[in-house]
Amino acid sequence: KVDTLVNNAGMSPLYGKLSEVTEKLYDSVFNLNLKGPFRLSALVGERMVAAGRGSIINVSSAGSLRPSPDIIPYASAKAGLN
Repeated sequence: KVDTLVNNAGMSPLYGKLSEVTEKLYDSVFNLNLKGPFRLSALVGERMVAAGRGSIINVSSAGSLRPSPDIIPYASAKAGLN
């Protein structure tokens, strides 16, 4: 039985210029910050529906609403989570 799922994972690696963000870095950020919560919520959500109850809490960031240049991949993934 799962009553509550808290998707709290997040990473925002440092980079210099936005053009220095590699595809590998971008994919790593999106996999952890957006794809992970989606997959876990889908699996746990089915159990919650079967039980007739449960809560999923997604922890986001103010940066998802007002991103600064040094957190663009992170902010994008968190905006998707919103």
